[in-house]
Amino acid sequence: MPESDSTAHAGTESERPTGGRPPLTRYDALLLAVPVAFAAALLVAEAFAVPSDRALLGASVVAAAVVGDGLFRNPPRPTPTR
Repeated sequence: MPESDSTAHAGTESERPTGGRPPLTRYDALLLAVPVAFAAALLVAEAFAVPSDRALLGASVVAAAVVGDGLFRNPPRPTPTR
C-alpha cells in the first residue's frame, strides 16, 4: 500500500496496537476532511443566513484544496522494501 514519507506504517496484524484497528493515516484524515467541509458549510449557511450556494462554493474550494494536496503536493509514495 502506498504511503507518504510522513505516514507511519502499522505493520502486520500482530504488530498493530491492541485496539485491533490500524491508526488513522494522513490520507484517512484527508478523506474525512471533504464531507466535514460540506457539513460545516451547511451549518454556517443555516446559522449565519449565508446563501447555501455561497457556502457550498466555499466548501468546494476547501475540498478541492484538500484533494489537490493529497494527490499533487504530498502524493502517496511506495513503501520501501526491506
